Amino acid sequence: MLAVSGREGLSRALFPLGDAPSKAAVRAEAERRGLPVADKPDSYDICFVADGDTRGFLQRSLGVQEGSIVSPDGEVLGTHGGYFGFTVGQRKGLGLTRPAADGRPRYVIQTRPTTNEVVVGPAELLQRTVVDGSDLVLLDQPDSLPDASAGRT
Repeated sequence: MLAVSGREGLSRALFPLGDAPSKAAVRAEAERRGLPVADKPDSYDICFVADGDTRGFLQRSLGVQEGSIVSPDGEVLGTHGGYFGFTVGQRKGLGLTRPAADGRPRYVIQTRPTTNEVVVGPAELLQRTVVDGSDLVLLDQPDSLPDASAGRT
């Protein structure tokens, strides 16, 4: 949400907890005031999904869309109820019944909306050295920016 607000929108935004020294201090103040969120667990998911089941919410909203979980070389490893229920980097909740041949954890390395496939593989396949993007919004001007053409041939 903040990324699309732009300088103008952010210049008028108020962040009431902006000066709080820590999350623990905010929780202590909430507890002192008797607020029910004082001991609410942290959420790393969509905030408006009350039960925390983002995948379930998406399947209820979009319907089950069965697809394949595949290895980087295309081997079908399992099935899923919709690529939209997975996030690149995700390790848990893949629903695979057999471990990787090398016994190492598998991670979502790509989702393919057009084919409804989820590609899983070893952590090394998540590593990136370059990020391509467009329509960059700089909310603060850094001292320097890397040369976008550096390292390209």
